[in-house]
Amino acid sequence: MIYDIAIIGAGPAGLMAGIRAAELGAKVILLEKNKRPGLKLLTTGGGRCNLTNAIYNPKELAEKYGVNGKFLISAFNKFGAKELVDFFNDRGLFTKIEKINQVFPESNRSTEVLNMLINEFKKNGGKLMAESTVRNIVAVDNKITKIVLNSNEEKIGNSLDNFEELTANFSKLADSLNNSGLNRTLASLESAVSNLDNLMTRMNSGDGTLGKLLNDEKLYTNLNNASRELDLLLQDLRLNPKRYVNVSVFGKKQKEYELPEDDPAMGPTEPVGDEQ
Repeated sequence: MIYDIAIIGAGPAGLMAGIRAAELGAKVILLEKNKRPGLKLLTTGGGRCNLTNAIYNPKELAEKYGVNGKFLISAFNKFGAKELVDFFNDRGLFTKIEKINQVFPESNRSTEVLNMLINEFKKNGGKLMAESTVRNIVAVDNKITKIVLNSNEEKIGNSLDNFEELTANFSKLADSLNNSGLNRTLASLESAVSNLDNLMTRMNSGDGTLGKLLNDEKLYTNLNNASRELDLLLQDLRLNPKRYVNVSVFGKKQKEYELPEDDPAMGPTEPVGDEQ
């Protein structure tokens, strides 16, 4: 999926930025490394969520931040405390002002604030991904082309770690199955293994890297198809052992093998295209 904007960190600022961008029509993805977004927000104000201070003059509000407050005046002129309160009230989360100008949700529940932000983001078409730690950002000509997540790299890493075992198992089965009538299944599996082997060769020769192949849809397709074909063959070995071994454990010749009506090895298979 191609997004216009990727926001790293689903705290209050990330959620609000995502909401506004999505409202304006951008395709937005919000990446959060924790299991759920907005964890720090839930603890603010003793669990009640102190939203802001009811000081609506930008200059006066900036003075509360000390000697560096002048830096905030421009931002507060565009989106200050009044705009923040309106932001929540306009979306159905009503507020109240307590002593020393503290603004809280009327419900006194920080969970209500967080739920509203998440729901608004999703309602406007934003995609939220939790447990998504960013490992790398790939840029070409000063333009971000890819964001690599730990979860994706671990996924492809596990798949490639299992690749040698998968191809070794196939090699052992191939001789026994060569004359068994499973030509369609074998052809599809051999094609998948060949394509995957080409990818591994590219990586070993330095022509490709994990980073370049992380979003290679054909890689995942090949891995899935090869795994599916091996599962099919192993299932057929278990269900129809006589198809492959025609000698009993006692040395007597087995009865002639009869093809079952619901032969799992004769189901339709999808050939895997050649890797470019």
